[in-house]
Amino acid sequence: MTNGVEVISHVSFRADGCICFEAGDGVGIVTLPGLSVSPGEPAINPGPREMISAALHGLSTQGFSVRVSIPGGDEIARSLFNF
Repeated sequence: MTNGVEVISHVSFRADGCICFEAGDGVGIVTLPGLSVSPGEPAINPGPREMISAALHGLSTQGFSVRVSIPGGDEIARSLFNF
């Protein structure tokens, strides 16, 4: 359902060296255990998290905040069986 959708990310520096992900518009927050992402975290799968983290590690030793948004993501979610 998400193949071909627009994904926007906003990246900013953090002083603590951490790469932290945030849910922007159209990205949900995991609410129940049992998924590959912990409850309270943005619903961004481990594969994309690893690719983004690897790319950012190559840019700087500082940390980053990564806010991921999907325009129209709320409408896409309504069409999924798990919503």
